[in-house]
Amino acid sequence: MNLALLFEDDFIAPDRARLTHRRLDHLHSVLKVTEGDLIPVARVNGKLGEGRIVSLSSDCAEIVVDLDQQPPPPLPLTLVLAMPRPKMFRRGLQA
Repeated sequence: MNLALLFEDDFIAPDRARLTHRRLDHLHSVLKVTEGDLIPVARVNGKLGEGRIVSLSSDCAEIVVDLDQQPPPPLPLTLVLAMPRPKMFRRGLQA
């Protein structure tokens, strides 16, 4: 499931968030959103829901969010990774 993850610092009001930098670039270049579009969102360690783009510029996007769904239960798995080569390790740190 692809979601726009919202951190506490993103919220400018209880139901409104502002996205900038990499996440804003993703909205513009990959999702090609316009004002009024709905996108799936989730608060980190919180609920899931929808966000409506209310303002979109080259500096920021403001989203009115409705977080009304509980997240799914965690999967019963353990992820094991080998140490990658240094070049790939740096790429992984960006994500």
